[in-house]
Amino acid sequence: MKTLLSLLLAFLPVLALAQELPRIDNKIVYSEVVPVEGAQAELYARAVKAITPSAKEVIKQESNAVAWQDSKQLMVATNTTRLALQLKYSVILQQKDGRYMYSITDFLIEEKRIKGLVPLEESTFMQPVPEKHYFPNGNLKPLGLAHQNLSTAHKEAIEKAVTDEIQRIKMIMGTPTSADW
Repeated sequence: MKTLLSLLLAFLPVLALAQELPRIDNKIVYSEVVPVEGAQAELYARAVKAITPSAKEVIKQESNAVAWQDSKQLMVATNTTRLALQLKYSVILQQKDGRYMYSITDFLIEEKRIKGLVPLEESTFMQPVPEKHYFPNGNLKPLGLAHQNLSTAHKEAIEKAVTDEIQRIKMIMGTPTSADW
């Protein structure tokens, strides 16, 4: 029994890597239609309040949609590594009478090795973790559990940051009502 438990725990990080962030046409997108009380004009006023003070740029501000670019600092930590990363993304809030739709997309993440921002979908953090890796000296060595844990930690930090943003938006936009269409 003890052996079975330790075997299960050994494969837990690998199983977690199988989790994927939500994608539409191979692009990471968090989106939901949320039914709430209120007319479109009232929901628009709430959407304008949802623009964070840290927003880098308001992209669109029309009577039925508000969009902005924002960013968050992420702390990614494992047993062996601690990294601070910057995650940038776009938020779009569209409103109609009795409902709104949020979309969080266009993710960019800082990669220290490249010294810049890259689309999250192309980031090394989102690529499958190979079992072995060729190092600059030409040696082929297995990648350890630490590398797999770091990749999992990146995904979890991104998921938490986006979930926090969604909760913030829902709190400002109002309590959801029944999902009747």
